[in-house]
Amino acid sequence: MKPKLCKKKHTQRNPRRILCSKTILADRLFLNRYLAIPVFLIILGGIFYFTFEISETYLTKPLACLLRRLTDLLSLKLASSGIPFWIHELIIHGICAGVGSILSFLPTIATLFFFLSLLEHSGYMDRAARILDRPMNQIGLSGKAILPLVTGFGCSVPAILAAGILSSHRDQKLTIAMIPFLSCSAKLPIYLILTQVFFSSHRVLAMLLIYLTGILLAVCYALLLSRIRFRTSLPLATWHMAPYQIPRAKTIFRDVLQNSLGFVRKAFTVILIASAVIWILQNFTPALAMTSDSRESMLACLGRFLSPLFAPLGFDDWRAVSAVLTGLSAKESVAGTFSILAQTTAGGSVPRLLCDVFTPASSCSFLVFCLLYAPCIASLTAIRKTCGKWRYAVYTALFQTAVAWGMGTVVYQTGRIVFGML
Repeated sequence: MKPKLCKKKHTQRNPRRILCSKTILADRLFLNRYLAIPVFLIILGGIFYFTFEISETYLTKPLACLLRRLTDLLSLKLASSGIPFWIHELIIHGICAGVGSILSFLPTIATLFFFLSLLEHSGYMDRAARILDRPMNQIGLSGKAILPLVTGFGCSVPAILAAGILSSHRDQKLTIAMIPFLSCSAKLPIYLILTQVFFSSHRVLAMLLIYLTGILLAVCYALLLSRIRFRTSLPLATWHMAPYQIPRAKTIFRDVLQNSLGFVRKAFTVILIASAVIWILQNFTPALAMTSDSRESMLACLGRFLSPLFAPLGFDDWRAVSAVLTGLSAKESVAGTFSILAQTTAGGSVPRLLCDVFTPASSCSFLVFCLLYAPCIASLTAIRKTCGKWRYAVYTALFQTAVAWGMGTVVYQTGRIVFGML
């Protein structure tokens, strides 16, 4: 005798209704086999456009003008107060020039943080990890590694720390090895000032190429490590994706504020100290006598001593070498150094200084070198904290600098031929 079917209504939700939910409908586009990656690239392209074009035009330039006016007012106040001339110059042409040049990029960096936070809290970042799982597997990583890697475009320090929560020790080290190749927001001021001078008509394309170069080299390095050092198989990935949601304005505002305040704190601590030190090195000779000729300064002497190392890269000018050295404390210091040096060697004009120091070919080499060379001290400290030993941080610094030198040399020598033919 056949059992009677239960006539009670099923209490669970109908799977067909679940499939028709907004989340599933959206995933038909964002997780589509053929459209997912093109849509992902379009989203990234839109972020670059709004960050580097719209924000630069309507936010960064007005803020830079405001900061210049405030600096002029401060200069008048200090001049009327009767303080010693060298203190006035240190504050105006040292600290204010260095810190002010960095703060002017705050809107651009805040815009980048806004879009990263928007992607994360909307639920799309989980999907990005899912669609990139298969390509990431090709380089020996799970798609979940995309989360710290994308964070690396904001700042390398939280990205490195975020890599520490990946499930396997292998994934942690492989992800951390890739992060220094990516363009963090601290490098953004360097790209902005150089591309504005040498590639103004193709600025978005130049910025996109810089970012893609870092990504490509990170992938190549991960492939090499996964074939040579990390040969163990990947653990099976499990996916738990939250439904799409409209991010709360309060949450987005909090994330942008926290990251922007971190950038400002760095400007008023590391950058302020670095700017003061740079100004002193630029305006005092090795005999500790003040000089108006920067070519006789301690900074020039140190730059000239190391400049032969950078001759194959095309920027053996002591001013470019000095900027590279200051970037070891914080990458923002590179742009700040050019602003300080411009006060005495180029009449206060950073574009004029850059045209004196670089050619189009050597500017490309300098951009690639700054993209790749040793991470800042804070990032190296984070690597030591996550990996547990300083040798990983030291190796990263030396390896990245060697790669930067080699790639910069190739770019410059190739650029000389290309620009010579144009």
